[in-house]
Amino acid sequence: MKEPKKKRDIMEMDSAYLCHNIDWAFKVWQEQPWGKNISFETFCEYLLPYRIGDEPLTYWREIYYKKYNSLLDSLRMSDTLDKEDPLVAARYLMARLPDKKTFFTSITPFSFGHIGPEFVQYKVGSCRELADFEIYLFRALGIPCAIDYLPARNDTNFGHLWTIVWDKNGEGYMSDFMTFLTRVRKCALYRQGGTAKIYRYTFSVNRELHY
Repeated sequence: MKEPKKKRDIMEMDSAYLCHNIDWAFKVWQEQPWGKNISFETFCEYLLPYRIGDEPLTYWREIYYKKYNSLLDSLRMSDTLDKEDPLVAARYLMARLPDKKTFFTSITPFSFGHIGPEFVQYKVGSCRELADFEIYLFRALGIPCAIDYLPARNDTNFGHLWTIVWDKNGEGYMSDFMTFLTRVRKCALYRQGGTAKIYRYTFSVNRELHY
């Protein structure tokens, strides 16, 4: 167990990888019907990022797109559903995943970080692995999303995190442990000795409390 070495993406990452990520991010933003209700600012922050955190760099966008994009074919052809709403697309996609089973375990220490897009497809792990899968899935198909988290909850020292997406009007909806997307209610979560606040992981510098 040697001293960790700091590695900077700008010094380590191959330019071909970054270009591939940019091309695929723009592809899904422009081709999906709900893309017209996604602003450029939202695209840059919640659709374009090439990684979540410290996971291994892989060409995940194309892999996820080719595996899951066909699940949305009937939505894109629908004359009754609001296919221009990212929330409708997210709900439609989740309902048609071929394997909806998840297995929760916290056996992997939280400090180990993100395991990457290949392994989270098994939908086994803690709230982090399940949220990571949704981030890769949604972003690969042009649905902007983020991870919100609570550093500590109730009277425990353990936090929690989940995925959030937005409808075409900017209202937030959360998916907790890959459950159905439900409306986010802004509130303060109270625990003994003070108030717990919810934060959001973003690619850019983020100094804000979110709710």
